Amino acid sequence: MTSGTEHASTAFHEEGPGVCVMDAITPQAATKNRLLSSLSLDDYELLHPHLEEVELAYRQVLYAPYKPISFVYFFQTGVGSLVNTMKNGAASEVGTIGNEGIAGLPILLGDDRAPTNVYVQVPGRGLRIETSVFQGALDKSLDANTLPALCARVLQPSRAICRL
Repeated sequence: MTSGTEHASTAFHEEGPGVCVMDAITPQAATKNRLLSSLSLDDYELLHPHLEEVELAYRQVLYAPYKPISFVYFFQTGVGSLVNTMKNGAASEVGTIGNEGIAGLPILLGDDRAPTNVYVQVPGRGLRIETSVFQGALDKSLDANTLPALCARVLQPSRAICRL
């Protein structure tokens, strides 16, 4: 069974012989974004009032190379593409973002820009938060492990970069 400070999950408890009842789904689990779902309730509540539901339209640019990142996006459905454009104009997809992650990773790592652009490859829905508000929530986090934990989840194959 989950408590308010544990990470999000759906749990069951036995109410009697052969009767199992599903406990309530925590608010962060209801976001449909696995990264947000992994936050403690306290940390999620720092973000929740500022999360705005948005449609993610095909080819919508979420941020452009070397420009300030205005919003951090948490995909609920759909897919984002990280694209690197070379000097000769050739472009290559270097990553994808789905409901497991975040568009705005440089913000999490302490930068306000990225060398890539991110656009929506498969339309869907998501939540967004202003960059300054997201940074403030990270600073106020009651869980000292929030930043390294988010970083580790997003960059799972590259955990070495998360050792801050």
